[in-house]
Amino acid sequence: MLLQGDRFPGAADGGWVKVRGEWLRYDAREGDLLRGLRRGQRGTKALEHPAGARVHVGRTVEFTIPVPHHKDDWNG
Repeated sequence: MLLQGDRFPGAADGGWVKVRGEWLRYDAREGDLLRGLRRGQRGTKALEHPAGARVHVGRTVEFTIPVPHHKDDWNG
């Protein structure tokens, strides 16, 4: 449960949160509730979360790295 869920910066239609070292995926935010939570995501383990624990919003970032493909770029 969130306090002042209307101020929560995460997307209302789902996203990622991190609480005390554990990543969680949620499907929707409805008021002060995060629905459809899946615990222990991104290689973390489910942890106990005491009342008042901070909730951090996570983002998925995708990088595109151009790979050289010229004959001179192979093997140094």
